[in-house]
Amino acid sequence: EYRVRELMGGDLHKQINCATLVLTLLTEPYQSSGMRILLLVFRGTASLQDWADHSAMVEDEITFSDEGFAVHPGFNSMLTKSTYGACPSSLVRRTLLETGAKAIVVTGHSLGGAMAQIATLKIMLAADSGRSADCKDIMENVGCVTFAAPNLFKPLQTLDENQKLRQQQFFTRLANQVHNYVHNNDVVPRLPSYVRFISKVLEQAPSHPMTMLGNWFWRTPMEKELAKLPQLCSEQSSTQGYANIARTSFIGHNTKPSMQNLLPKDAALYMLQVQSRDPGSD
Repeated sequence: EYRVRELMGGDLHKQINCATLVLTLLTEPYQSSGMRILLLVFRGTASLQDWADHSAMVEDEITFSDEGFAVHPGFNSMLTKSTYGACPSSLVRRTLLETGAKAIVVTGHSLGGAMAQIATLKIMLAADSGRSADCKDIMENVGCVTFAAPNLFKPLQTLDENQKLRQQQFFTRLANQVHNYVHNNDVVPRLPSYVRFISKVLEQAPSHPMTMLGNWFWRTPMEKELAKLPQLCSEQSSTQGYANIARTSFIGHNTKPSMQNLLPKDAALYMLQVQSRDPGSD
């Protein structure tokens, strides 16, 4: 059982960027208590242009400087717009108090996944700061499940020992509370850090029956957009250094048990691997 509590970012006849839902779980072991969970949901990417429009922006080193991270300014700006300038923690706290929900899950796909991960960190920080003391336990344990979210945090390098310790603490917390699901050959979760993966995908894509894929004329509009990204990213130093901060599971064709529930450093091993659609082929 669920109902939509509030819509943000437009009416029902337009694109909805953000919605909050409160679910009452009617399955065991929650059936007797009717436990309520707050879901904060962000709309996914409309096109590759959503990412490309912000790819040349210099990273924001201010918002999460105390935690030792820079954040992609385009995604952070889109999060602010989707909530009409309100901090996600304020939206969540108000809904928790109104509904009596006892847990929070933030989710989104692609672009929505990027905004969900930023919102999760902001909710955690609000709980740490004491600004939301009446919901502290719920907010500091916020969970985040994203699908095909890109890499949007960049570890800052010039830090003193205390800052390095705090950065590592947040790396650990995010890896424990954020889980990103990545389709094996999806390019978006590789952006911008693993942009070479795009070239690998295009090289192994099926060729047009009358010509090789390398012939620009026969490429699909999506392939043409993809082909531009490696050069765009290589020309922009601001796209370098972004890191995956989420626990990661690879899904889709030819997945293996070893590719599930990976810490960020272990997931990096698979980020540049193109998986064949045929389980028996190389």
